Amino acid sequence: MHIHKRFGKEIQVNYYPNEPLKECSLLKQIRIEEGRTADYKVLAGFHYRSHHVGAVRKIFRATRNDEICGVIVYTYPGIGVLGRQKVLPKMPVSELNQKLNNIMRVVDHPKYRTIELGQNLYGKPQKISYSQYLHLKLGTGGNSMKEKILLKGIPASSGKAVGTVRIVKEADDVKKFSENEILVAPFTSPLLTVAILKASAIITDKGGIMSHAAIVAREAGIPCITGTDRATEILKDGEEVIVNGEEGVVYARG
Repeated sequence: MHIHKRFGKEIQVNYYPNEPLKECSLLKQIRIEEGRTADYKVLAGFHYRSHHVGAVRKIFRATRNDEICGVIVYTYPGIGVLGRQKVLPKMPVSELNQKLNNIMRVVDHPKYRTIELGQNLYGKPQKISYSQYLHLKLGTGGNSMKEKILLKGIPASSGKAVGTVRIVKEADDVKKFSENEILVAPFTSPLLTVAILKASAIITDKGGIMSHAAIVAREAGIPCITGTDRATEILKDGEEVIVNGEEGVVYARG
């Protein structure tokens, strides 16, 4: 769907339901460069958490002409993160600071949230990042549940939810969606708003931490896992699952 906002109340809407997604021309106009705390403060009001970001290490910004479209804030790694011990060897703080970055904030301007700006904003700075490892989110420990893992993806909104799967591949599928079901879709868009407002969690095949699904889930305060590739194939309607948004893992319910 392409929405062209013209003069005044004039809006032109074009639908392309069976055409493959093409690269957005706006992304070609956006450049990624090193920024400052002041750049983050320009967009901080659009983030669901506080303006305070702690000890900032690096900030990168996405700009289009003179407009700041998005920012990503790197901070120093936390000290007492139990889950990290499972993947990294024990090391002194000086070495930890050298090898590890923590992503504290990723925020983009609302009018750029439908063009997957976050993928550019996250990907390009990481290629020039000076650290060997990266934390997307500080955890409080590993998973203690013993349920079977069905699926893994990108943790895009924190929290846990237990519920029944409902596959939504087309706008008409929204009519079948019930309160507190788990929304599973290839990707989300405003056309699925009715289902999103009822969902207890969202799982998508595509997308990242700044995709439409991730943003609306964080705003709604529900867990979300994106970029699973095959959620709509592996999960089935009516299946009982546990969604762990902290880990990006979907478990079968007992």
